[in-house]
Amino acid sequence: MTDFPYEGQLIADPVTFQRATNAQVYVYDANDTTNSTPLALKDASGLPTANPLTSSADAFVKPIYAPSQDIKYVGAGLTVFVSSAKGMRDAAAASAADAEAARVQAAAAAAERVTAASVNGSGKLILTKADAQTVDAGSVVGPKGDKGDTGLQGPQGPAGISNIALDTDGTPYFAAGSNAVQILADTDGQPYFI
Repeated sequence: MTDFPYEGQLIADPVTFQRATNAQVYVYDANDTTNSTPLALKDASGLPTANPLTSSADAFVKPIYAPSQDIKYVGAGLTVFVSSAKGMRDAAAASAADAEAARVQAAAAAAERVTAASVNGSGKLILTKADAQTVDAGSVVGPKGDKGDTGLQGPQGPAGISNIALDTDGTPYFAAGSNAVQILADTDGQPYFI
């Protein structure tokens, strides 16, 4: 069990300045509401010491070690609550370590977060994480299936207009009056269409 150090303490009421001079002063855990379990104390050299302590003529008790980080001194009709500086330091350091561990865990979780997904040319799902690493999640496109049944015939489309006619030797040409295409001759005599 950890022992927490306490400096010599003035046993006095902070409002009325009443002091516990030359008094028996018991030390309890701050949460001991009935003041029924005096704590096992050690003196400044680490040796066991009596509980109750005896305050001086100036109302001070000697420095002690106690197994609780929050204690209360009770004597001469007064109760004085005190927290160990070491206890507060240890609690702050533990909180800082917990906060750092939570930050590291959150950063690792954030890096694993999927930010994009796509299917590549091979039909595989590729996931991109926040840290830009990619994960091949496997094939998401199945093999080509069997040829399906022939569908129903669609409706008849509108009749087209043809301006193409055949010459006597079988060469196709556009009939007169066609505005759809004009046939022109290039400078070398070759035809082209507009």
